[in-house]
Amino acid sequence: MAANRWRVAGYLAGLMTLQAAVFTTLGALAPFIRTSLDISTSAMGVIGAAPYIGTGLAAAWLGTWVDAGRPARVIAVTTAGMATALAAVAASLNVAMLMAGFLLAGVARSAVPPLTDRLGYELCPVDSRGLVFGIKQMGTPAGAGLVSLTLPTIAASSAGWRGAIACLAVVVVLVGLPLSRTVPSARPTPTGPPQDTPEEPAPAHGDDSPQPPPHRPATASARMLATVRPLAPVMTFSFGMGVFISATMTFLTLFFVDTVGLDPVTAGAWFALFSVGGAIGRIAWGWASDALWSGRRGYPLVACALTGGTVAICLGAIPDLLIGVLGPLTALLFGLVAQGWVGLSRAFGAETLGRGRAGRAGGVLLSSMMAGGLFGPVLFGAAVGVTGGYGPSWIAMGTIALLTAAMVLPSAVRERSPRTY
Repeated sequence: MAANRWRVAGYLAGLMTLQAAVFTTLGALAPFIRTSLDISTSAMGVIGAAPYIGTGLAAAWLGTWVDAGRPARVIAVTTAGMATALAAVAASLNVAMLMAGFLLAGVARSAVPPLTDRLGYELCPVDSRGLVFGIKQMGTPAGAGLVSLTLPTIAASSAGWRGAIACLAVVVVLVGLPLSRTVPSARPTPTGPPQDTPEEPAPAHGDDSPQPPPHRPATASARMLATVRPLAPVMTFSFGMGVFISATMTFLTLFFVDTVGLDPVTAGAWFALFSVGGAIGRIAWGWASDALWSGRRGYPLVACALTGGTVAICLGAIPDLLIGVLGPLTALLFGLVAQGWVGLSRAFGAETLGRGRAGRAGGVLLSSMMAGGLFGPVLFGAAVGVTGGYGPSWIAMGTIALLTAAMVLPSAVRERSPRTY
């Protein structure tokens, strides 16, 4: 069982790495794209929202497809979609075409996170699920780190940013197709809330009241309400932190170039450190939720939001002191506290809805996070354009993270351990 647990975690991390490489391409190549197409900083914020729009529109509904479909088919279709989207971005001649390509990229990758949520929930025992979800979500910063280290170097060569994206499209195909043929199939004894039908309500965290008898809502709207209502607290968290992390992922590299004075390649390396910190944080916070909080996810979620928001406020208020003392370690520590929440939130959702709806839970939470992503880059970029500096934007994003922590704290207090049912 233990060996299978690590094999599953590694496989899921590989899937998440692939989709993250596609999703974070803009962040890695933002300085090159901005210069090549002569795009303003505020316009870059609008473009940065495009992949979030695509994912937000598609993820909740594709989560249902993920629950019903064969994983191998989901991966194959998604691979084709991501490669096509990257080709469209590489061929873009203006801002409109660029936005359309990144929008398609957001749609194409949106089935992968719900699929990994479904497989992680079904294949891993509850006593290590937080750790496994953390390892799989490590793929997101890993993918971002890989593209940040490689794509700027390619873009700085004669290939340009278009050639860098074309190279990534080829890698997606070469990696994605083998992954579609090697989906883990060994399944341990199911754990978590029992579910007799795909639409049966499952007990939510922190709800000790008697559960109603199983029923099947008659309409699609009623079925979606039955999905959304128990997920409301973690959806709120995902939305607020989606605002925060989307702005960070879009503008951190530009901040390093414009404020710190780094060249684009070095700025990409610092962004890679941010991603490395995020990878470590997702595993560490996931392990802590299993070992220190008996599987409760709420308290570590609040801790991530509080510490991540505090560092963002410090970047806005005292950037010279923070970067002058810690240097590139600033990016590493920022990633450690600002990104550790993602795996925890997805485990929370899967455990709340239970078997048969884990993919839908992942899709709904991904849509919530992407809905926040619609606002983050736009608000951040607009504030930079108005104030002429990054300080007010970082302070605003940090404040949003702190408010998000305060909003979900009551749910964290009421939460029960998933090992009790």
